[in-house]
Amino acid sequence: MYDDPNRLYPVIIDKEKAEKSKSFNELGMPTSEVTIAEVLKSKGYHSVHIGKWHLGSTEEMRPQQTRV
Repeated sequence: MYDDPNRLYPVIIDKEKAEKSKSFNELGMPTSEVTIAEVLKSKGYHSVHIGKWHLGSTEEMRPQQTRV
C-alpha cells in the first residue's frame, strides 16, 4: 500500500497512527469471541480447519489453542 501518483485513488497513510498500531501478527480475533464452530460443537457437530488461518498469528490466537 504505497502511494502511487498514477492510481485513480491514492493511498494516504497516517504514519503516526500506523506506528502506534499493533503489528500485523498481533491482530486477530480475541479468544473471548464465540465462533460458529464452538456453537456447533455444543450441539454435537465436529469441525475442522482446512486452509489459511487469518484470525491471528500470536500463540494464543492460533487454531489449536483452547479457549480461556
